[in-house]
Amino acid sequence: MSYSINGLPSDLLSSPRIGTRRLKVSATQEAMDGEWAYYAGTAGSITVAGRVLAVSATAGSEGGYFTVNGGDQIIIEAFSSYTLEPRGALTSPVIGFVGTDGYVIEVVR
Repeated sequence: MSYSINGLPSDLLSSPRIGTRRLKVSATQEAMDGEWAYYAGTAGSITVAGRVLAVSATAGSEGGYFTVNGGDQIIIEAFSSYTLEPRGALTSPVIGFVGTDGYVIEVVR
């Protein structure tokens, strides 16, 4: 099949490269397949069953943080929130929330 858009040749349009920039796909359809679910709470540690799509947490007047698999603290300033959307496959981690007023973890199982 041959096609063009605004005069661009079809071989350029079907290529993963356009100019000097390489296009990237952040997630495949296979990684998104499955049953959607979520976990929610205020604070504590939770072992997630599934692939994590997003982690969101809010903190009150003292601020708070969360960790993923015992890693560095992801700080949440007082009266604010933070959302982490993993670009790689974060599967079945342990996520700990300290000083948070609420959290939501979105997953695919």
